[in-house]
Amino acid sequence: MEEKKKSYTRQELYDMDPVALYKMVLNNEVTEFPFEYWTTSESRKRIKDILEYLIEVYLRISYTELSKVASRSFFKKYKLGGMYTANNCSTICILNIAFPGKFTVGKLACYNQKLTTIRRDFKWLLGLFKDMPKFQLDIITEEDFIDNNLAYFYDLYYTKGTSIYDIAEDIYPEAIKLYGCPKRKRVKK
Repeated sequence: MEEKKKSYTRQELYDMDPVALYKMVLNNEVTEFPFEYWTTSESRKRIKDILEYLIEVYLRISYTELSKVASRSFFKKYKLGGMYTANNCSTICILNIAFPGKFTVGKLACYNQKLTTIRRDFKWLLGLFKDMPKFQLDIITEEDFIDNNLAYFYDLYYTKGTSIYDIAEDIYPEAIKLYGCPKRKRVKK
């Protein structure tokens, strides 16, 4: 006779420790995370706790190994696909929630093919400003990305508050030499 699974109310699932709930999802004791689990005020902490458990305890892989395998399909394989949908987020965004400052687009294998397009679009954006007297990278704002139909670039690949210097340093370091920009430390979220 098949053992009946215990059922939980949505509130009971929300109130559980995120890692305990994730273990239940992995073991099929619970079929999925409750509706809106990834969109509440606690979702960033949940993402951090669950990804730390997945990487450091469950899989026991290094950050270097993670940079080679991290992708939407990787997280979906480990039953975390809802994080993307709920947060309208990319792999870099999810990783920066859990591990602030440890990953950049230029260092993640899942972006290797897209990097050429990202660099091309970034160079195109810089070309719009290059004839300005005394142009430096730090005058470019998030609005410049949006106004020039590059919102995808900023919104999907970088978290809010990332400086133009951080973006240039990651995907097109030559721009710093070409156009100048006061050197700043990477902003950690």
